[in-house]
Amino acid sequence: MKKLFALFLLFSLKAVAQNSVLHMKDGTIYNGETWFEPDRKEKTVSFYATNIGSKKKWKTIKVEDLDYAEVAGYAKFKSFGKRGHFVLAEGNGKWLVSQAMVETIGHNEFYHYKLQVLDETYELMDEIIFTRFPSKDKSVTRGLVPDFVRKYFSDCDQLIERLNTMNSTDDKNLEICKLLDQPIYINCTK
Repeated sequence: MKKLFALFLLFSLKAVAQNSVLHMKDGTIYNGETWFEPDRKEKTVSFYATNIGSKKKWKTIKVEDLDYAEVAGYAKFKSFGKRGHFVLAEGNGKWLVSQAMVETIGHNEFYHYKLQVLDETYELMDEIIFTRFPSKDKSVTRGLVPDFVRKYFSDCDQLIERLNTMNSTDDKNLEICKLLDQPIYINCTK
């Protein structure tokens, strides 16, 4: 059977996001509710807008028209040109952004992650790619993630504190996947 490759963010393709606020590049602000659905293939974001007329309206926008979205009060999804990423941290002219992907083969889902550091012009400085597959060699790559983050964000106390909660005695280093599965935005300049 051919591999079906679909990208998704947060917990699934459709991320539940109560009280999302979307800030467009043209200054328009949409209040969204219930679903916030990034579509990497189509480079769009869909959501229920609550401030258009008297009823909720399903709205789809291009990622490139979005500046950023505050998702569920704790996550930030930002447009970097035509690409959209969840922002885990920003500070000192750098962005720590994430992508989570799922590959479906038959009835099995395999999770892949990409953690990137972008500079102030949104150019890629560095990245680490890893999976949730619990093999020993994959575990070694996941084990590199804390040092990767510390290399660029060592002065971001909140991020390092969060990272330390995931650096448990887990010999397969699977805890680190929570960093991308549950993206919490941290502003390192505050």
